[in-house]
Amino acid sequence: FDPKTSQRTFRICISDYLTIVVWRPLLQRLASEAPGLSYEFLQPSDELAQQIDRGDIDLLLSPVEYLIPEHPSQVLCEETYVIAGWSENDLLDGPMSLAQFRAAEHVAVRLGRINRSSFAESQLRAMDIERKTVIQATTFGIVPELLVGTRRIAIMHRRLAVHAALQDREVGADA
Repeated sequence: FDPKTSQRTFRICISDYLTIVVWRPLLQRLASEAPGLSYEFLQPSDELAQQIDRGDIDLLLSPVEYLIPEHPSQVLCEETYVIAGWSENDLLDGPMSLAQFRAAEHVAVRLGRINRSSFAESQLRAMDIERKTVIQATTFGIVPELLVGTRRIAIMHRRLAVHAALQDREVGADA
């Protein structure tokens, strides 16, 4: 395999979160080092194990909880989570109590047709913390947009929250 001359298409199963924070910067480098490669990004689905077994996916990037044990894996990165909201959301002016967290309107992400929970949802359930979810999105990247101009909050990947905040500043500077 010679990346400089290959014309191969890679089918990569990856969340929009990882596409935004990991692959987007990598694609800039690959454009010059592997100009003939192309990529098809697939959202994780309920048929993931079958897609991998059939060879329909070349690479899977996924949280450890959703990996398929029969296939080799390696840690790519670790992530922390933050409570995020619009920059003018007064709920975020200081420390938030558990009662405030539970009472706030939340944006959550659910993956797959069978309503597979995100990592954040699984952790909240394990800690027996209920929250008032008013919006359920199917992708992580849309969450910041659903918070703007509201008092809603979300549990987000730190890297995605930072990316969204930087994008918001750039858009504000252009306006």
